[in-house]
Amino acid sequence: MGQLDALLQVDGSEFLAAVIVGPQQTILGSYAQVGLDTTTAQAPLVTTQRIFSSPESLTALAEMQESVFYDLDGRRLVCRPIIVRGKIYVLIVLTSAESTYRRTLNKLVKAIEKTL
Repeated sequence: MGQLDALLQVDGSEFLAAVIVGPQQTILGSYAQVGLDTTTAQAPLVTTQRIFSSPESLTALAEMQESVFYDLDGRRLVCRPIIVRGKIYVLIVLTSAESTYRRTLNKLVKAIEKTL
């Protein structure tokens, strides 16, 4: 298990799933709650692949602080760009409809920035 995997296991454990992707579409860390179905657990990864496949999407995301998408069950897929030393990383977390996420997400982003 890599350093970012371990970080997501601890600091991202309140989320249903999470993935951090590097500038070359490299998965640097991922996490999914035990028992989560495969399709739901893969949602953050599929979203990052879509973002990185379109340079316009990546540029637009870098200019925003956060993007939030909802699925049919009300779960939120939250995309947060992290810029470290001029490189864009993308953190995507999946959270349940009824949970708050911003404080935990901000804490996780700060921990990732320190690690990178």
